Amino acid sequence: MMPSAANVRPQAGGQRFLFGGVEIELLGAAGFSYELPPDHARFLGRDGASPSVPRVTCSVRRDPALLRDDRDDREIVLQEHDLQTTGVRAHLQPLSHNSWAVSARVAPGAHNLGRLLDALSAAIVERSGGLLVHAAGVELDGHAYLFVGPSGAGKTTAAGQVFGARSFCVDRAVVMPSAQGWRVHALPGGTDPIDRAPDSRNVTLPLGGILRVKQASTVDAHPLAPHEAVMTVRESVFSADRDEVSERKRLDTIATLATEVPLMRLDSVLGAPLAQTLRRLERA
Repeated sequence: MMPSAANVRPQAGGQRFLFGGVEIELLGAAGFSYELPPDHARFLGRDGASPSVPRVTCSVRRDPALLRDDRDDREIVLQEHDLQTTGVRAHLQPLSHNSWAVSARVAPGAHNLGRLLDALSAAIVERSGGLLVHAAGVELDGHAYLFVGPSGAGKTTAAGQVFGARSFCVDRAVVMPSAQGWRVHALPGGTDPIDRAPDSRNVTLPLGGILRVKQASTVDAHPLAPHEAVMTVRESVFSADRDEVSERKRLDTIATLATEVPLMRLDSVLGAPLAQTLRRLERA
């Protein structure tokens, strides 16, 4: 659930919250500002909401030298234990299979603290067996449904045709296994809101299905063959950790996901309602 403003104010010694499937505790020096960009603050969840999520304790300090960083805004790179993106440098130290200590430097500015959260989520999710997916998503009947496909495929348009659903995410989401099944964690991003859909009050939901959008003359959903399912999800997954071992693990994760969650090709018609099509996936 979304926290109230009181839930996300700095606590004594730091600030703790859920973001992108990871419980993060930020520890800054005296006078450190914990202000986040509004688009990130909206996607914070309550700390302690799930005992199984990976945990990060991150000491962070401002580094004005990083203001001169000219890397690509969206690129997040993880090499061994070193993590970097625009305005952010961090070192990850694993403490156990489910927890990390992180030392980070960020350029001044709330948007750079937001970039730190993006980078930490991407890195820890990958190391914990999850996936960072480029998708538009809706909440319907207590589940999240993700629409995937290349740019221009109609992901956001299809999401807007699930009449009665709430907007869950517009651009990115984390997909993570849990003891209760696969879950989706919403992330900020994207510029075009889902048409006519009010925002979801949740930042994490059970995963109802993943649908590869294709424009067609009639509405229908077709199961993907195993190799098609793997390729469909892989083309929509962001990769921070790019070595060969990590890629094999990523493909194994997608293959497991394909056996446990509906992965479908969605034939969509502009303007046609899609809610009942999604509900049939849940019943199946």
